[in-house]
Amino acid sequence: AVRAPRPPASPPLPFLRTLPGQQAAAAEAGAALGRPAGLRTVFDALPTLDDDLLACGPDGQILGQTEDGHQLVVPLTPAPRQIVLAHVSNVYAEQLMLRAMACGARVTVITNDAPRWHRLAGVRVATAAEAHDLHVYDRVRPPTDPETASVELTDRIPVNAERRYPLILDQYDDMVAVTRGRDTTLVRAVVDPSERPHLPAAHRTGVLA
Repeated sequence: AVRAPRPPASPPLPFLRTLPGQQAAAAEAGAALGRPAGLRTVFDALPTLDDDLLACGPDGQILGQTEDGHQLVVPLTPAPRQIVLAHVSNVYAEQLMLRAMACGARVTVITNDAPRWHRLAGVRVATAAEAHDLHVYDRVRPPTDPETASVELTDRIPVNAERRYPLILDQYDDMVAVTRGRDTTLVRAVVDPSERPHLPAAHRTGVLA
């Protein structure tokens, strides 16, 4: 909607929706002594959230979709001294970072190929390591005992990696094997349409390449 100090000289464009004129009521509702009167809206309420794909949840971030249609949710942060080994595509790596930030993490990428990550919206270098930080090591070996949660991006999964890494992500096409200890769960990597504009690798290659 568009507001101006003078009445419009011509009718609004058909794809513009006017404000319902309840800005004052909305401001009062959020005040310390807010009025309980409900606000009318020009938007229809959603009948259900069943088809809404959220990037994060109360127990962590979504890693993918299982065969029975459920979302696999695993917390990557806060997890000091945990290293996640990830053999994944560029798109999936970017998605991990964006969803971690949606859960409150500050993401730092440690890499020898800085231009690769310049276009990833929202990634910023943290100057201090805190519990909710997530450090992503792009083909760089992380410290043996890191102070923050860490993701190590690798070109291959070494033999017996499960002895060192509490969580391993191994991607083949659009399927990701999520290994925790002796348990492995296969999930399908799903890119929500709302995420795609923020994933530069999805524009350079295929959606999950």
